[in-house]
Amino acid sequence: MKGKIFAMGQENKYSYFIFEKKQYLLSLLLKMLDISALQEEYVKEMIYLNYDFDDPAPENKLKEKNIKRMIDERYSFSDHDFRCDVIFGFKRVFIICNANKSTTRSLRDFVAENFEFVKPKKIKSK
Repeated sequence: MKGKIFAMGQENKYSYFIFEKKQYLLSLLLKMLDISALQEEYVKEMIYLNYDFDDPAPENKLKEKNIKRMIDERYSFSDHDFRCDVIFGFKRVFIICNANKSTTRSLRDFVAENFEFVKPKKIKSK
């Protein structure tokens, strides 16, 4: 199943993505942010209820958070040449990244393969 994306843009090292907020997005975010070589533990802490840095549970024992309950939550990840903010709104998830060209290209390629654009609704004129 492909996720839905409403918008994305880029200017130099700055990129943004606006996704539909559905439960399947959490597993896609885990894969997407893995591209950036971030410490996976931080991303897992955002996604799983029972993830513990000191005593990580096996993958099959991890329980995903309910994305519907993740409202007005912000997570920030950074590395030596990468910074990413993930913001969970009421109906959308916003990702804002500042990365080098190769990481940005990899993120955009991942989005192109795993998401489809939502067509804007036509506005009726009066």
